Amino acid sequence: MPVYYIYHDESAFTSAQKQSIANGIADAHVAATDAPRFFVKVAFVGRAHGDLFSNGAAAPDMVQVVGNIRAGRDSAHRYKLLTLLDDVIVRNAGGKKFLVEVTLMERPAENVLLEGMREPEVGSAEEDRCRDLGHVPEDMKYTNLRR
Repeated sequence: MPVYYIYHDESAFTSAQKQSIANGIADAHVAATDAPRFFVKVAFVGRAHGDLFSNGAAAPDMVQVVGNIRAGRDSAHRYKLLTLLDDVIVRNAGGKKFLVEVTLMERPAENVLLEGMREPEVGSAEEDRCRDLGHVPEDMKYTNLRR
């Protein structure tokens, strides 16, 4: 399942901004990939002032979004996702000007379990079924492990 880590200075975002960013990231992922929304996870990783660096210097205005996503999408889909994710941070900056970096890291679907279900391949019937239901179907829990 896609997991997005947002590394930021601990004072960068309010709780309301984090909620808005998390929703925006889920929306962006779905818009770019058509994956089920409930697959999308977001973790904010606040760092103490002076713990983030760019070009060898402290960069408290840096926000790094690192997405760990399923492999299998073409360059156009990944670029769309990159730009949508960047826009989510910029739109929710609350007037602050951040140095935003977005990185996507791809991994095989078979390397992830959710509620015992092996993550479906991109565009598969299993993915469609999860999207349609909005959750992992009971009959798919643990059964994909036996394949």
